[in-house]
Amino acid sequence: MNCDKKARELCDQALQTYYNSDVTFVSDTLCNSTNVHNKLTVTDICNGVILFTIFTGMTAGSDGTVRLYQLLQRYLLDPEIRDEINSLM
Repeated sequence: MNCDKKARELCDQALQTYYNSDVTFVSDTLCNSTNVHNKLTVTDICNGVILFTIFTGMTAGSDGTVRLYQLLQRYLLDPEIRDEINSLM
């Protein structure tokens, strides 16, 4: 089993353990592809934010002025917004 697949399985277990989430990760054939962001769903993005908050110890992905769910959904799903954000960096 390659490291990426094992890591995704561990993430799946974390989501199931902490959030009782039914998780379906992006298939192995799409992983490490340059176009995987075009195939992401809102659920995929939300699960990624949840994993990020677990990893960083944040209490939430959206709290006060931090809006990771909205930011990542708009960035990954809307090419025009992505271009605008990229131009700021």
